[in-house]
Amino acid sequence: MGCCRRNFNTDEFKAWLSTLHEEQPGTEFCIKEDDQKETYNYLKDNLFGQIVVWNNSVVEEIITDRTNNEQIFYLHYEMEDRNQIKELIKSFKRRMFCVCQKEYEVSEDDGERNILLCCSSGLTTAMFAQMLQDFSNNNHLPYHFSATSIYDDDTLSKEYDLVLMAPQVQHYTKSMAAKYHKRFLIMNPVDFAQYNCNNIVSRVQEVFL
Repeated sequence: MGCCRRNFNTDEFKAWLSTLHEEQPGTEFCIKEDDQKETYNYLKDNLFGQIVVWNNSVVEEIITDRTNNEQIFYLHYEMEDRNQIKELIKSFKRRMFCVCQKEYEVSEDDGERNILLCCSSGLTTAMFAQMLQDFSNNNHLPYHFSATSIYDDDTLSKEYDLVLMAPQVQHYTKSMAAKYHKRFLIMNPVDFAQYNCNNIVSRVQEVFL
């Protein structure tokens, strides 16, 4: 991790954040700073987007619908992998500036699937795993979702049909697949950030059906 951070140009990253709103007519932009963080604010139509860069190298991406004050997009991650961060910021930009995401269709399936969600701590994915479980139950799909940390060797060593990786830890996928000899799938950042159960389950079905 340390090597990645040393190679990461924080000033270059912040300069890029200051240009995300360009070529987006009608977007208001400002930066707010305090002792702990810098917050890049984007306001367009009814959406209020924030990218928060903390001094401890943690980044938060937040989009709120101003019509009902509902948070509709959230990601957090550490500044570790340059290519991964570019993809995560591009996902924020696509959602913030209303580029339509494809909605997939869920199919019938009577095969039982044990599916494990992974992120850095397991806390974010634990909530999402329960949402996916509820969605599967409501759609009469015999899928079983659970969640854990990428560091939980005991859980990862158990039998699972598929491991879903949170986008903020996707750079661990190759090494984990080699270690645990399981099928891995990286969740789409926009679907993950919006807890889009329909699209995640549909992508899971592409693996099996």
